[in-house]
Amino acid sequence: MLIREHGDFVRLIRSERIPDTTRSRQIVVGTFRRAHGPTQALLNALSDDERDSLSRWLSVPNPAP
Repeated sequence: MLIREHGDFVRLIRSERIPDTTRSRQIVVGTFRRAHGPTQALLNALSDDERDSLSRWLSVPNPAP
């Protein structure tokens, strides 16, 4: 899972391989405001590994601009 930050918004992107090719596609799983955190529905859409990655990412303090 890729985590992209743009201003106050955080976008969670899942990268999936396309069968029979060497290409992959990126699917936006969800977007949330960092100050508010992810919704329960968004957390339910993530796999266990993705939730762990997001939890570690959110635990790091956001650097001041």
